[in-house]
Amino acid sequence: MNTKVYLRKKKLKDGKVSLYLDLYPPIRIPDTNKLTRRYFLGIHLPAKPKNFAEREQVKSIMAKAEIIRLRVLEQLINEKYDFYDKVIEKTDFLEYFHKEALKHNKKWLFVYQHFAAFTNNKCTFADVNVTLCDRFRQYLMNATKLKDKKVKLKQNSAAGYFSTFRGMLKDAYKRRLLKENINDFLDRIPEEETEIEYLTLDELHLVINSKCSYPVLQKAFIFSCITGMRRSDVLTLQWNDIKQLPTGGWCVNKRMVKTKSLVNVRIGEDLIELIGPRKDGLVFRGLSSYMMTYPLKKWLKDIGINKNIHYHCTRHTCATLSLALGTDIVTIKNILGHKQESTTLRYTKVVNPLMEQAAQRLNITTINQSNELIKDTDTKNHSI
Repeated sequence: MNTKVYLRKKKLKDGKVSLYLDLYPPIRIPDTNKLTRRYFLGIHLPAKPKNFAEREQVKSIMAKAEIIRLRVLEQLINEKYDFYDKVIEKTDFLEYFHKEALKHNKKWLFVYQHFAAFTNNKCTFADVNVTLCDRFRQYLMNATKLKDKKVKLKQNSAAGYFSTFRGMLKDAYKRRLLKENINDFLDRIPEEETEIEYLTLDELHLVINSKCSYPVLQKAFIFSCITGMRRSDVLTLQWNDIKQLPTGGWCVNKRMVKTKSLVNVRIGEDLIELIGPRKDGLVFRGLSSYMMTYPLKKWLKDIGINKNIHYHCTRHTCATLSLALGTDIVTIKNILGHKQESTTLRYTKVVNPLMEQAAQRLNITTINQSNELIKDTDTKNHSI
């Protein structure tokens, strides 16, 4: 296939023309992954020069544009993409980052805001290298919260933010927007092990049988404690996400907002009765993110639960109680929609039947009993 590059003009409304290169065969632009035959040079010239000076200027610029055309043709023939790399390098990295953040959740926007502050709102793809990204890692480890500059960012928040940032870099590399996979040279921010807050069976019984100023909040909270669904999924849960099984019973079949994975969780008739009657639209109509913050904490405190419980603790409650009642790790992993089993295994540090059995076997009582048994055996042997 012959490689061709033409220098062409496009008429503009203001009486000028814009110069662009017509490429054949088309070139795939990494940012959009689409094929294109046009690359605009950003050069605007008078369509009809008015005098000798303008004509000479146009002639000079056209000669330079012709040189560009020949250089591009040479690069394409030699299968070199330096021309396109230079175009990409000049592209605003922050603009790209912001567009990607808007496709995801709030966490991405927080990471973008931190990176924009770190780079003083100026960063091109050419600026993104291992040194810059490692400096951003150090920045996150010492940064303060976006809304409260007096409060330092928690270690695990910094770790999560940098993990998101690294994921974005990896995706940009796959799209050929970055020349190298910078992640290969970056260390993760280590996470601190934190205490998992959850409700006991007695506390969950108290939640189920108490009164709440926001009945819809109470229903949603109980629903999440039993199904392990995140707040984002509960807020968007539709009645058509809850399906009746052919063999009887019900299940929640929903694509999770955070991970985009499809989760399938069976629920009992008692839970259907709690959230019913069945209607169209949202299951928890009237539920708001605000209810899941201060009103939730106040309600739990009013009924005698003085733990630091936030809405995400419903997932911890679901996992720990399921484990305590004998549900296996793989099933719990599927219920919670974890991608890695290691994420689910952390709950075994809270509830571990094998560790409980070990504690029952090895304690002061069993040691004393064993010692007495040894003495009795020695006495009998000696008498024989």
